[in-house]
Amino acid sequence: MHTIAHTFGHTGAVGCDGFADPRSGLAYGYTRRRAASVFRAPENDRLAAAVHRAATR
Repeated sequence: MHTIAHTFGHTGAVGCDGFADPRSGLAYGYTRRRAASVFRAPENDRLAAAVHRAATR
């Protein structure tokens, strides 16, 4: 799961992810078009970090 300080969230089945950052007011949700073959989709951490960086600059 994400490692952004001051956030909380949870990974879900087939690669879904969601978190909230109360300090910035950002809420993030990600669902995949196709199910991942593992519990966590590998792109989630990079995508979540990029969204957080862009929204909090």
